Formats: sequence, C-alpha cells, structure tokens
Amino acid sequence: MESAIIFGTSEVVYAEELKNMQNIESIDFRCRGCSVKLIPSSYKEHNLVAPHFKTLKKEAHIDCDLEGEIEFRTSLKIQKESITNGYPNSYPNKLIVRNTSIKIDNSETNNETKLNKFTSKPNGASSDDKENKRHNSTAQIIRKLCLTYLVFSEPNVLSNMNLDASSVGIKGNTYSKVFKLIPNNMTAKHPSKHIFFSEITWKKPLVDGDIITLILDRGAWRVEEDGKLIEKKTVEKYKLEIHTTSWSESKRKYILQEIEIYRRLTRLSEGSKKSYVFFIGEQKNEDIMCFTVDDYKYITFLGDDDRVL
Repeated sequence: MESAIIFGTSEVVYAEELKNMQNIESIDFRCRGCSVKLIPSSYKEHNLVAPHFKTLKKEAHIDCDLEGEIEFRTSLKIQKESITNGYPNSYPNKLIVRNTSIKIDNSETNNETKLNKFTSKPNGASSDDKENKRHNSTAQIIRKLCLTYLVFSEPNVLSNMNLDASSVGIKGNTYSKVFKLIPNNMTAKHPSKHIFFSEITWKKPLVDGDIITLILDRGAWRVEEDGKLIEKKTVEKYKLEIHTTSWSESKRKYILQEIEIYRRLTRLSEGSKKSYVFFIGEQKNEDIMCFTVDDYKYITFLGDDDRVL
C-alpha cells in the first residue's frame, strides 16, 4: 500500500516519506481502510523497490476499500497516458455491490438497462465491436469509480466512458451522467439517483449518536436584492447526514478518520487543494439542503492530490 495511518491518530504517512523518518520500527502503522497492522518496506537507501507498506504474512485486509489501490492507481496511470479514440482502453465500467440497502425500481431500470445493452454507445464510438475488445472491469465499491472520475476529469473523456450503475438504481450510461456535482442552488431537487459529490469544508463534523453531519462546500447563493444583481453570498450550505446505525464500530471509526484526513488536507493547503465526498444517497423531502447516506459502501473521500498518479 502507498499510505498508512499512525495508530491512535489521524496522521497519514505516505510511503515516499519513510526514507526521511526517524525511529520507524517503533511506529505502529495501520491500514486506513480496515486498521490491520502494516509494516513499512523498501524504505532504506539500498532498496531497489519503491517504498511501500504491507501486511504481516498471516494478516489480511478485511472488508477494506483501500486493498489493491496501489495496483489500481498504476493501471489508471497507464491508461491515462494511452487514451485512444477519446477514452481509455481499460477502466471500471460497471458497479455491482451486493447486499445493498438502496431500493431499486426494477421495472423501469431493467428495461432501460436492457435497451442500453444493445443500443447505447459512448459518444464518438464506432458501430463495430471495438468496445467489446476493451478490457473493462466491474467495481464492487464506489471508491474505484470515483478515483477513475477524478483522474479522467475532462468532460469530453467522461462522456465517452461507459458506466452501468443500474444495480443500485442509477440511470445513465456514462461517467458524466452517473456522477453529479451538487449545484449551488437551494431550489434544486434531485429525484434521480446519482453518485453525488461535493467539496467539503474545513469545519469539523457534528457527531450526534449514530448520525455524523458533514457541512458541504456547496450551497444556496443570494445574488440579487430588490431585483438587482448585487453580490454573491452564501445563504445556506448543503449538509450530508451519515447514518451509521447498522455500521460496525470499525467502519464508523474509518469514516470519521477519513473526514479528518481530508478536512485537514484542505485546511493546511489554505483552500488551494480541494477535498471531496462522493456518495450515493437521498435528498430529504422536508429539507432539500440535506442529503443522507446510510450504507458505508456508498461513501468515500478523495482529494485533488488523488488526481496525480
């Protein structure tokens, strides 16, 4: 793995930093995703392999979103450098997550999925079987899709990349249609499911029992007064309620840890580097400025640094 957290803190250590650290053997490194113990490897000057973290021989990651991420990032880098016909040769183009808590409208979604299977092509794709020859894959967590979205962030590329997320009730057949940035608009109601995303603020989350409330850096803007355009001023920011009632303690700890990591990154950069939350959730009927998510498999955090492979 390319990063680890120091046990008992929210301090992230990246593998390339190991060569400049002191007393490494005395530090208790853990996986950010599942807290399994990690040991630093190949950080000495004579090592030819790049520094990294690995588990002990008899240890294994358990239900971990970050397992295998270094290999996935390497794959994305290769594809980023060899885009052909407007989109990469290999990328995750389907989301299949089992035991979900999201309700699906099977009739309409399945009909659309069947239609897309035979008729839908990414913009600019030819009518032959070139798409079938590409070595695409299925993602079981949204983190890989979100990382792919950040890396291939150009709109013309995203609109050419197929993505089927109908298994969780999301319509649309490309990355640009599945993902949706929460707008700066207090009247926006989103009846359709998406992988929503937003910048997060520096503010600490509010923890009240099983609910973690995160203030998002998107909101309603007042731009006029007495019918005249005066200034842009935030009236109210969107918030995200993370309901953790059915979560294990380790998953709850993990999400709080990730919030702190990315909140700190944004604060220390004084806003020059943004951090994002991605989630599949619902918008409250009684409060459209509030989204909710209740499944740990449907939320993840990434930052501007994750764009650089």
